[in-house]
This record gives sequence, structure tokens and C-alpha cells, in this order.
Amino acid sequence: FVNENKCRVVHYFGKVEQSYQYHLAGHSILPVENVCDLGVHFDSSLRFDKHVSEVTCKANYQLLCLRRNFRKFNLRSFIAIYKSTV
Repeated sequence: FVNENKCRVVHYFGKVEQSYQYHLAGHSILPVENVCDLGVHFDSSLRFDKHVSEVTCKANYQLLCLRRNFRKFNLRSFIAIYKSTV
């Protein structure tokens, strides 16, 4: 089944007449400039700036959490903990 409330229209590499409306099961589908599909952000120019920004932000947050939680450990302790979890 298709959830018409989650459907969006993205026009890649071109402009379509703005007055054109898409419909699915009696519902209008909204046009958007970018969309997230399976965790990947796409925009109408197929640039991945937003996706790279999101991934970088998440990675920096994880690094911050690791640094904050392990700043009092010395290298030996960190390696011992790492080896015990692998």
C-alpha cells in the first residue's frame, strides 16, 4: 500500500509548470525541493550537501560523546576496554 500522506514530488534538473498538480488516491501530492529516502537526502539538483552535512553532524556528535566519556582513561585502559568488547 502507498501512504499518500508521505508521498512528495521532486523535479530533478528542470522546472515543471508550477500550476501542475499531482494526485494519488484523491490526495494532492506536495512538490518539495529536497526529500529524504532511505536515509539519503536528495535535492532537485542532485547535490548531496544536506546529506553530507547531516552525516558529518552525527559523526561529530558521536566523537564528542566518545571524547567526553573516555577523557579520564589512559590509552592502556581504553585499549583493554576495546579488546574486551570485540
